[in-house]
Amino acid sequence: MCSSDLFVFIDTLPLTPHNKIDRKALRAITPSRDRAGASAPPATPLERAIAGIWQDVLGVPHVDATDNFFDLGGHSLLATQIMWRIFEVFDVEVPLRRLFDAPTVTAFATALQDIAGNPARLTRVAELYEEVRQLSADDVSARLEDAT
Repeated sequence: MCSSDLFVFIDTLPLTPHNKIDRKALRAITPSRDRAGASAPPATPLERAIAGIWQDVLGVPHVDATDNFFDLGGHSLLATQIMWRIFEVFDVEVPLRRLFDAPTVTAFATALQDIAGNPARLTRVAELYEEVRQLSADDVSARLEDAT
């Protein structure tokens, strides 16, 4: 067992309408963090953007800087979605293997910087991504209308 493995006790398993285990609902169950597993929020705009992408793809409510992609329910198919989203946001092609080698937000951010080679650009794109993520759908529509 690795140090990031956790056991969460629940009264019942969440089920789909077809009486199968609802895996998305299971991933949404987050253990309470004690002092040993204290929260380590993403520290940089790039880490926050990566954590946001992971949240969206994995369907989890929160991702810390030290959270492991695979411990959060990630697998190879979701990893390909992560790589596509990273490409869409940052215009950087990251080999899939890098996520396996750097499975935490902090480690992946470092790997992305190594590949991209322009930390200032990555930071600015990450800041813009954060701003857009915080906008409501109505805000996005209004801004698009203003731009035309």
